[in-house]
Amino acid sequence: MSEPQDPITGLVADAVQVHEIYLAYVQAGFTEQQALELKTFLVACLGGRS
Repeated sequence: MSEPQDPITGLVADAVQVHEIYLAYVQAGFTEQQALELKTFLVACLGGRS
């Protein structure tokens, strides 16, 4: 009997992490627009690397 698959894929886990980064920026005092731009910059710089 095969084991059930984890319902959280790597892509979903990465998306959650990016969202948490965004929320942390907002909580730190950045505007929502600034937080979005910072998050976008990080994702672009990492190029999909974890």
